[in-house]
Amino acid sequence: MKVKIKKFAELQNIEFETPIKIEGKNKLGKTTILNAVSWCLFGKDINGDELGIRIYANEDELAEKKAEVEVFFGETSFCRKSSPTFTRGGELKSRVNTELFIDLKNVNQSDWDKFFDFKTFKGTKLINIDLLLVNPLLFLNLNYKDKKIILNEIAVKDDAELGKFDLKAMQAKKKTLKKQINENAKEQDAINNLISSIIDREIEEIPENIKEAHQKYLMLSQSDNTELIAKINNDNALLLAQQHQTKTHLLHQIKDIEDDIRRAQGMIEELSRKNADNITINLKPLHDISEYEDKLHKSLKKLNEYVEYSDVKEYYKDNKEELDNEDYVKKILHDISVVKESKFNEEKANCPITNAFCEIAKNNAEESFYIKKENDIKELKSKIVAFFGTEMDKHNSHKKKLEDEYNYYKEMYETVYSQNLLIIEENKNIEEKAKEAKKDFEKVKQNDIERQKRIIESNNAKLAVLKGDLAKLEQEPIILKKLPQATEISVELRELNEEYERLNKEIIGNIAINENNAKIKDEYNQKKKELKKNYISLVADFEKTSKEIIEYTEKISKKLKNVFAGKYDLSFELFSETLDGEINDDVCNIYANGQVYLNEGTTVNVGMQILYGLQKFYGKSYTVLLDRTESVNDIDTYDLDIIYTKVTEDNKLKFTQI
Repeated sequence: MKVKIKKFAELQNIEFETPIKIEGKNKLGKTTILNAVSWCLFGKDINGDELGIRIYANEDELAEKKAEVEVFFGETSFCRKSSPTFTRGGELKSRVNTELFIDLKNVNQSDWDKFFDFKTFKGTKLINIDLLLVNPLLFLNLNYKDKKIILNEIAVKDDAELGKFDLKAMQAKKKTLKKQINENAKEQDAINNLISSIIDREIEEIPENIKEAHQKYLMLSQSDNTELIAKINNDNALLLAQQHQTKTHLLHQIKDIEDDIRRAQGMIEELSRKNADNITINLKPLHDISEYEDKLHKSLKKLNEYVEYSDVKEYYKDNKEELDNEDYVKKILHDISVVKESKFNEEKANCPITNAFCEIAKNNAEESFYIKKENDIKELKSKIVAFFGTEMDKHNSHKKKLEDEYNYYKEMYETVYSQNLLIIEENKNIEEKAKEAKKDFEKVKQNDIERQKRIIESNNAKLAVLKGDLAKLEQEPIILKKLPQATEISVELRELNEEYERLNKEIIGNIAINENNAKIKDEYNQKKKELKKNYISLVADFEKTSKEIIEYTEKISKKLKNVFAGKYDLSFELFSETLDGEINDDVCNIYANGQVYLNEGTTVNVGMQILYGLQKFYGKSYTVLLDRTESVNDIDTYDLDIIYTKVTEDNKLKFTQI
């Protein structure tokens, strides 16, 4: 690159070619030279900031001198000129007037940007990507959000899978799965505690009390009252058996009636669901409707295919005039007469420069007019000659073909259309038959529903009577025959018998409780199985989601490592893991050889490596503008064109070709 700085701030008439090193003491204008080049290309300084009035050395020079910088890429020249603006009172405005030139041709800003193909993105602020390809420190100085936007764009380019990966959605899914897993585990623990604390604790059957009472009862029953007691016990057993038999019979009757009621209710529901197209009576017309509708659809489809050829008629209509031999010839003859009658326009005798009458101009124009008139007449006559030759046959043949095609498709259209009218009429008749059939069905259906409702009402009445009998049976227990009371033994025996029966009832109750607990336990065990199955599925989904997130982050890191390969092993931390195992994507850290670059020398060379990668990715080659390199012993230039500055003890600017 070649640079010409005619005037910029305190700089005047400076020329040099790159690559170059610029040295000297502070305040000599080294940084200003870099800003001048950046201003010429981008209208901003090397850090991407607006220069404003800084492009002028001081206010005294403002009215006299303009800023002007020109750079050459090969043979192409790019020049930016700027001048200050003043108010009517002579006060300086902050705004400046800028002019842009490419190869000395004045262009607007839009054409300038289009030539360089500038790329910008909206991060925390509007950033010109191309500036990042010039200043190696600019990218590193961006905030982490803007750096991350650029790195993500690079990582997902040409990779559809990475581009469509929604990290936030996957993070949300992972969080939801983790919550569901924890809730599932808590629910399993609760069920285990319930089973162990309540359901697994069976009620004792009191076997010892029963055995003791029964043995004592048998011992005391060996008295003079043995036969009488046996008879009384036998009678009581018969009464209990009769009661049980009666109750069982009532329960069977109740069940049969309840089954009848359920069947009637089911029939009502079934009848209510049925439509006219699935009843058992003959509704064949409805089937015919479907058949004819299908037939009509196919016929109409065929008809539409013929209609598509109706443009034959339109084509013939549009070209009829041309295809008619007599009219065609008449038209040409008319055109010939028009040309013959045309007159020379005297206005064309005027001089094209002075617009005044000129004899030479008149003669030239008149001669050209008559030559053209003669040529036009010849051309029109040749059309007639040609027409009465091969053209007439061609036109007649074309006309005949069009007429035949039109007549054929017209006939086909009329035939199919007539057929469709018949089908439509048939369809109307079928629909009427179907309506009548549906009315008949609805009548039959309603009669059946009413009959089933009457059955239900009758059974409900029977059921009420039977349930009343059952309740009466249960509420009025049988009065058992009493044991003899003549002796003290019989009283004790009776008490023992009552104790035996009490304990026996308690046992039966405990057995029922244990059976219910066992049923509940089975239900909870089934629920445990379902929860366990769901838990395994959730964990698998969680692990799959976590794996996909990790694979995504690893692919991103690998892609960036390849793009920015160089002297340093650069790694990019775009995601971090929180203490609770979640992914935090609100981060962007860059490491060189596994650690943060701490010294200035490393920072500069890391910046050069990243800039080199950016230039390759975006396919652009800019001259690098690098300021204050005195802390760098060896600059990694990657064979890029470069201008860099260094603070030395030189009292004048020193330019050294590299």
